Amino acid sequence: MLETGTEVVEANDALVGTIKKRDESTAQDLRVKSLREYGRLSRVRFNSGYAGYLAFLSAFGVAAPLAAAFIVVKRTKELIWIAIGYAVLLGGS
Repeated sequence: MLETGTEVVEANDALVGTIKKRDESTAQDLRVKSLREYGRLSRVRFNSGYAGYLAFLSAFGVAAPLAAAFIVVKRTKELIWIAIGYAVLLGGS
């Protein structure tokens, strides 16, 4: 049982400290989740080959929608050339 004012203050300080630690832990957990998601998205961009184009275009101040349109056009062009290649290979046999 608490008998002196000092013990009450110490108990209150301990409770407040616990609450603050819990809040800090929750905030840290959110930061970790955000960083994991950022890392995942960065890997996806890098592995799909988009990171280089996006970094290059953003360095020159190109807006994100325009950079995305550039990537779509580039990938479409690549698919067309792949289709032409298959057509030539299949047509030649």
